[in-house]
Amino acid sequence: MLAEPLTIPQSAEQSGVVVEALWEIEARGIGFGGFSALLSSDDGLRAFSDRGWTLAFDDPSRPRPQFRLHEIEVEPGYGLRFFDIESAVSAPRGEYWLGFENHHGLQRFTAAGIPDGVRDLEKEVNWAANAGAEGMLRMPDGRFVLFPEWADEGLIFSGDPVEGARWQTFELDWPVRDHGVTDAALLPDGRVLVLLRAVDMTLPPKFRTVLAIGEGGAIEPGARWSPEVLANLDAILPSENYEGMAVQARRGGPSAIWLISDDNFSAFQRTLLARISLRDAHEKAREEP
Repeated sequence: MLAEPLTIPQSAEQSGVVVEALWEIEARGIGFGGFSALLSSDDGLRAFSDRGWTLAFDDPSRPRPQFRLHEIEVEPGYGLRFFDIESAVSAPRGEYWLGFENHHGLQRFTAAGIPDGVRDLEKEVNWAANAGAEGMLRMPDGRFVLFPEWADEGLIFSGDPVEGARWQTFELDWPVRDHGVTDAALLPDGRVLVLLRAVDMTLPPKFRTVLAIGEGGAIEPGARWSPEVLANLDAILPSENYEGMAVQARRGGPSAIWLISDDNFSAFQRTLLARISLRDAHEKAREEP
């Protein structure tokens, strides 16, 4: 497996969003590709695919980064249903949750990657099969937020969904109406980043991606959440199908925002990994304490 550094476009900054590094990840094998969710931790990065595989890897900017690809374990009885991973969140102790579509649901894992419970949402929500929990947040107070693709309502769970927490809805008012959400991530200062994408189904397919931002504190049951466009990523990154996003806090500076693209297992597309940041004094001032 190889992470090949790519040249950063000359116009690598827009509205305070700066491209720091860019790689193309290449590998062969049935488990590689289709990455639609991303987690960041002190141990590195972990991408999850829509075929039920995970790729754990080091920051490619480090010397001799390591890559480890394997199939995820699924709760007994869900092996043929939980495979299309679209979102992921983690907790400080290392446990994490994955969101699935086609069969809508959530699965919790221990820090060691052992299945630790599920929440089957198939009979609770009325989402299209391929438009499920594309974005997920775990808020500081323990609530969970789900952003379904092409929906005008999100879900707020009062606690861990796997433990049976009840959900309520809130209204989604996206700043671009022809884009659907592909992922969401929480900044250390409490704001929420959302990836919004539109697809032109030509050959090769063309993708348009917008990064939006909104206040996390405004996500409340019954409220109307209206994030704003932060940047048009097509102006600063190669056009691709970016579906995974993770935020990594850094001491004394702006957070690293990692993006990974879903190649749809297509010869026309690539698995790109980008590291961007916000040159935003507001965020930096909130992080430093």
